Amino acid sequence: MQSSNGGQAACLCHRTPTFLLPSVPAPRGPAARLITRLFRVLAPALAALALAGPVRAEGDAIDLPNSVTKVEELGAKVFYLHDPEGTLALEDVRSQAVATRFARTEGRFPNFGFTRNWIWLRFTVQSPPGPDRTWFLEIDYPPLDVIEVHAPMRDANGDMRYQVRKGGDTLPYAAREIQSNNYLFALDLPSGSVQTIYLRVRSESSVTIPLRLLSRTGLESARWSESFQLALFFGALLALGAFNLLLWFTLRNRSYLYYVAFVGMTAMAYFCYNGLAYQYFWPDSPVWNNRAPMFFGFLTIATGALFGRSFLRVWEHGRRYDVPAMAVIGVSLLLAAATISPMPYWVSARCFPFLAIAGSINLIVNSIQAIRRGYRPARVFLLAWAALIAGLVAFALRALEILPGNFFTIYGVQIGSLVEALLLSQALAQRIHTMREEKEAAQMAALQAKESALQMKEQALEASRLAEQDLESMVAERVQELARVNRTLEAEIFERKRAEELLRRLAYHDALTGLPNRTLLKDRFNMAVSAAKRNETNVALLVIDLDNFKDVNEEHGHDVGDDLLVSFARILQTRLREMDTIARLGGDEFVVLVNDLASPREAARVAEKVLSILNEPIRVTANQSVRISASIGIAVHGDDGTEVDPLLKRAETSMYAAKKAGRGIYRFATIPAGA
Repeated sequence: MQSSNGGQAACLCHRTPTFLLPSVPAPRGPAARLITRLFRVLAPALAALALAGPVRAEGDAIDLPNSVTKVEELGAKVFYLHDPEGTLALEDVRSQAVATRFARTEGRFPNFGFTRNWIWLRFTVQSPPGPDRTWFLEIDYPPLDVIEVHAPMRDANGDMRYQVRKGGDTLPYAAREIQSNNYLFALDLPSGSVQTIYLRVRSESSVTIPLRLLSRTGLESARWSESFQLALFFGALLALGAFNLLLWFTLRNRSYLYYVAFVGMTAMAYFCYNGLAYQYFWPDSPVWNNRAPMFFGFLTIATGALFGRSFLRVWEHGRRYDVPAMAVIGVSLLLAAATISPMPYWVSARCFPFLAIAGSINLIVNSIQAIRRGYRPARVFLLAWAALIAGLVAFALRALEILPGNFFTIYGVQIGSLVEALLLSQALAQRIHTMREEKEAAQMAALQAKESALQMKEQALEASRLAEQDLESMVAERVQELARVNRTLEAEIFERKRAEELLRRLAYHDALTGLPNRTLLKDRFNMAVSAAKRNETNVALLVIDLDNFKDVNEEHGHDVGDDLLVSFARILQTRLREMDTIARLGGDEFVVLVNDLASPREAARVAEKVLSILNEPIRVTANQSVRISASIGIAVHGDDGTEVDPLLKRAETSMYAAKKAGRGIYRFATIPAGA
């Protein structure tokens, strides 16, 4: 028979010879007879070991006595070798040069954490003399991707030659040698022989290889025990989920629905992790089976965080607690979606332990905060998550190759999940009790309030009866007092409205002339610009400054100067268009906002009209008139700017240019075309 790479493998065992014990005198005494019996039993086994071949290693062989049905932990009897490129064949690892590179494993189970290397394992098995017994090699870690078992098997001629058997979750379930959720391989171990078994393993998830040897009786016992344990585990989860689903139908509280979702996702994650989903749900879908554990694992984290947020009412703790909880939920859902995308599986497998630890820490922090706020069910909730977190931390540290592989680091998550599910169910029950107590306390408070209200009502009725004789006079006095207060309030309201109107007018108008001030001018400028854009017309600002106004104040007094400003403002209001806005900026400086101009040149006509007004003296009192001139600066929207403040500055600059040129004239900031 051909070996795994096509070459002939050497025979590793020989027929055990028959040993004849020499004739010795009959033993005397019980001790001598016992020694003789031990010698007769052990002599054939010792001879078989002496002739077992060159591959045996003194002290490293796994002894399989007839009284043993299973060897649970191969432990330090297993040796390993990393093959990063995956180029080594069986002949290579059996060669003397490569065989010396094998190192002894540590811990109860070989554990290599997250590695994409091929791993070679080697161990030697010694079977006892006597009838042949069927033994099975079990690899109790379904997430492994590729498994190759190189073991000697008898060919048609009875010679022992290496053959290769394959397993792993990348192969269809029907391709397994023995139909089981774990990987089982039958071993050919003739009595009194020493055989060396080689394994070649690779996985994109954490590489843990729990090995044990089982006889047929041990296999049946192990299957019955594992079936009982799995039935107990999943039965407990099913019962808890169904019970809390009924509670949700009764109470309609979202926490119970989230808990049911969490229990369901937990059950599915472990169903995938234990290989049962591949066995019963999708045996012909190896690609999906390879990604399903991470998919349901991330959904377990998401639903657990969602349940914790609802149960602990994290949003009441503040945003600094609620935002991380929502982040854990969001990231878990994104990674769950990513597992069914082209994203490499090993990326999600490495993200899972870190996200599980982060989500657990977040729940612990929120639980402690809820306990500080006096929420009693949070104590049981924290204890429940502590049980799961212990298993998760052990699982994550094993996946990161910080802790060795053993029963707790491999199955601690399932144990912690069951304990956690039971305690969470207790926490939900305690929450019902707490809600009932809160309801009873609220009802008691309402009853006390009702009794207090009745007492107050009785007191009020008694007071009413005592005051019945004086009621009419008290009502009359009260009506008069209310009428007086009402008149006072009406007067105050009237005065307040007048004050508000005055403040509103002062906010937008000049106190002396009553013209719009700078604030109102800006508002009307914006309205005029908007209308000009719709009508395709022009807007201009005319800054008017009275010439030699200071001389008027010095010659006639400031009262006459103020009267002059008021009279000039009134004349402008009567002579210019109503659609234009006349404003006073301060002192003797006025602004005319001219809108709806067909062309910028028309602003000159308005300026000429203002100058013509000043050709005649302005009457300031009944017996007094003052003659004065003005200088005008003109800025056009678009040509000189688009905002009111820059346009005013351009117009003022032009006004000063007009003063410098001789006063009583106007100047454009930018001479319009055709002017």
